[in-house]
Order: sequence, then C-alpha cells, then structure tokens
Amino acid sequence: MRHPDLDRYFDRLHQRTNKLGRKLVFMLELSVLDTGPGFAATMRQRPDADTDDIQCITECFVDYASSKPGPNSGLGLGRLLRQVRALDGFIRFRTSTAEAVFAGSSAQRDSSPMPHIAGDLPKVVGTVLTIAIPLAL
Repeated sequence: MRHPDLDRYFDRLHQRTNKLGRKLVFMLELSVLDTGPGFAATMRQRPDADTDDIQCITECFVDYASSKPGPNSGLGLGRLLRQVRALDGFIRFRTSTAEAVFAGSSAQRDSSPMPHIAGDLPKVVGTVLTIAIPLAL
C-alpha cells in the first residue's frame, strides 16, 4: 500500500531519472528484526502507558521512556531518530499490530510519526525497525 507522505519525501529526494523516465533515489537501508514481544507491547506494560499502539511506538522515541529502570535507559531510539533526521533519512517502525514512519527534515521535527499506513496489517511477532538514509551519488 502506498504512503502519501513517503511519496512526497521520495519526490523531494529524487536525484536522477533513468532511461524510462522513472525517478531514482539511492538509499542506504538497514533493517533489524527483534522477535521479542514488541516495543509497543513492552511499553504498554508501563503503568503510565497509553493503550494505543501508535502512541506506544511514538513514546519509544522519547528520551528516558523505557520499560527498564536506570539513569541512561531509554536514550537509544531518541538519539537514533535525531541522527537519522539530521541525515534527512527516515525510520520505519513495524510492530505486531501497527506501523509508523519517522521522517527527516521534510516532515515534523518532534517525535511524532507520519500517520501509520491504514489497512489490514498481517499479524507478526516482534518488531522490525528499518533505517533509510539517502545517498548523494
């Protein structure tokens, strides 16, 4: 299913056109699969957690939001998001029931995601985190 916000993002990044007239964008992509219960499910177990999966995913990217105690817990995803946005990249976050995209400078700068992709998502276990960074070739 197409995502209008991502379509606009890629249109803005369009670097070259091939012989058929198709727009080309060169990206470095890294995906990580975590087969645990999923970030949203883990965040939902916190006493102050919202039950909406998109809200739980968004909260994962806020500094110090963590299901683990400790002074440095909950810093990794927020730092990752800031670094990826500084490179005008994006993060796609997919859990068992929801999906969110956090984009670079073409979208909002806070930790709010682009609207998740509507439709029926197949049930999966765990989380897939995809980082994509545009390459200047």
